[in-house]
Amino acid sequence: MRFRVVRATFAPIFFSVAFVFLGIISPIVSNPMMAQTNTTGLSGVITDPTGAVVPDTAIELSNPATGFLRVIKSSSKGEYTFDQILPGRYHVTISAPNFAPQTEEVELLVATPLKLNFKLTIGNTEVVDVAAGLETVNSTDASLGKAFDSAQVQSLPYLANNVNYLLSLQPGVLALDPGAT
Repeated sequence: MRFRVVRATFAPIFFSVAFVFLGIISPIVSNPMMAQTNTTGLSGVITDPTGAVVPDTAIELSNPATGFLRVIKSSSKGEYTFDQILPGRYHVTISAPNFAPQTEEVELLVATPLKLNFKLTIGNTEVVDVAAGLETVNSTDASLGKAFDSAQVQSLPYLANNVNYLLSLQPGVLALDPGAT
């Protein structure tokens, strides 16, 4: 008589049931163990009126109630990010050369990062008044000259207010000293 030995292979079935069980139970058990945070974040992009990004912009985040102040610069893509910020009311101030500064008041909530984009406007332009008299141009010949009034002659720093010294300061004039040989 021949006996046939049949081995039951329960190992594949056991491992597949175990993995399904762990897949169902694991999220339920581990959910209370997940890290909880009491901070938030703020980020955004800074652009100019045409929509182009503005790099190296100073961004100041402040909370007057707590005395919190942090200043960062935007990236080369105009992006900025504040991480690990406690919730509260904050003032965000943006300042860049040749643009008007902007200030926004925001309320940051726990675990709710805020995206705040800024579109800067042209500002801080200075008005320069240029006052100049029109120079007369001699268009008839190639002679050079300039008229002097008596006040200019009298205010000469030279001895005896010698007009020849004044004339020698003009372009194209060669002063000859009568005593030179």
